[in-house]
Amino acid sequence: MKINLFFPLFLFAACFPLRAFALESANIQWDKKGEIRSRIYQDAVDNNAFEDKLVTDSMVLIKNNVWMLDHELLIKADVEGRLETFDNHDPSTDTSLRFKEDFLELTKGAQVFTFGEKIVTWGKLDDVVILDKINPQDYRRFVLYDKQERKRSALMFKYDYNQEDWKVESVFKPFFKPSLVNFFGSDWAVFQNLKQAVADSSVLSQAKKNIVSSIAIEDQDNVTDNDLKNGEAGIRFASKMNDVDYSLYYMNVHNSIPVLKEKTATGNLVKKFLYIPNADNLNALEAASPTGDDFILEKAHPRLNVIGADWETVIGAFGIRGETGVLLGQPFLRDDFSYVKKNLVSVGLGIDHTTSNDTYIDVQLIIDHVMDYERLFEQEENSKRLTGSIRKSFKRGIVNFNLDWSYSLSYQDTMINPRIEYKFNNGVSVSFGGFIFMGDQTTTFGAFTTKDLIYTEIKYLF
Repeated sequence: MKINLFFPLFLFAACFPLRAFALESANIQWDKKGEIRSRIYQDAVDNNAFEDKLVTDSMVLIKNNVWMLDHELLIKADVEGRLETFDNHDPSTDTSLRFKEDFLELTKGAQVFTFGEKIVTWGKLDDVVILDKINPQDYRRFVLYDKQERKRSALMFKYDYNQEDWKVESVFKPFFKPSLVNFFGSDWAVFQNLKQAVADSSVLSQAKKNIVSSIAIEDQDNVTDNDLKNGEAGIRFASKMNDVDYSLYYMNVHNSIPVLKEKTATGNLVKKFLYIPNADNLNALEAASPTGDDFILEKAHPRLNVIGADWETVIGAFGIRGETGVLLGQPFLRDDFSYVKKNLVSVGLGIDHTTSNDTYIDVQLIIDHVMDYERLFEQEENSKRLTGSIRKSFKRGIVNFNLDWSYSLSYQDTMINPRIEYKFNNGVSVSFGGFIFMGDQTTTFGAFTTKDLIYTEIKYLF
């Protein structure tokens, strides 16, 4: 059982004096609500012996907001418990208990002081990460949940200064907290069940099996240590000009998603086999006679300087919004799989509209431009992708249909996620949905073309 109670002393210090405080002031408001959710995933096609055929993911989330109104103090403590079961060649269970958010927030006039484990959302686009880089995400289930659900809280000091026409938000995170990514051993790992498939192969030699089993991925440069030298910071200025809301950003952060860095030149052959696991690449790796550090790849989280802006407005019946970010020091893999850092410019434009029959349509275009370009692995100098959603309610919101999708114009990989939900009048809802992935195996969604699934979700809000 995994227990991540990162900030227990904070809760003790916050809650212990609550009883004494209640004796001198009854002006305390406790808002609490919760959610119980359970999903059952069924693999759509039996492609191989290593993938999970049936997975359950059950979650309980209790949200607590305690307002000490006389002191303009908010104590937030959201607790999440989770139970997952996996049914494949090696059935298993995984449980976790953690504080999703737990912080103190003190308001003094125009100033707001926050300290604790918090989630911050920056940027204007939906489910797209250009400027929304303060919090890491949990990618261990890939994109089965949207961005807000994937987000992980992070320990931070946050200071806001609010005026009528403008505001400033500043964040300091004393430690770096990476996004969670599995590289091996699950359906949604970067390299899925590759090691197990090689180990159980009846046609590969023992020498080849030993090579693959020796591959190891480690943290790099102690960047994930709780050390102040790994701290991150960001500032956002927000205002309005005529009918346009806009924000300006600067962030000094680490790249939260790890990119693999070789320790030796032969390590590039290791990466080539991992990303393109065919017989030719495994033969080439064996011919190089790898030893020692050749097998070790490092999870690199280089420091980024991010300069950006976002905006949104309404033109007639259409909502228009956008984001632009310049990322200095973004990591990539060259065409020979060696590690390199480049400057990246990302631009996103979104438009949404609700039709006369109450159908909501949203489309977003994201363009990435790599500066000082050289041949990179599955990264063009200028790449373009589209994302969007369609939502329609029936029976006064009792039945809801939702379709999320993403398509890369540059790499031709696709994700489609249809879902239909029925809401009962007692806080209970039942949903049916699925995920379809298409594309070449080296693309983001194409790597999971054998993982199409259907699912059922039961949710209770209280």
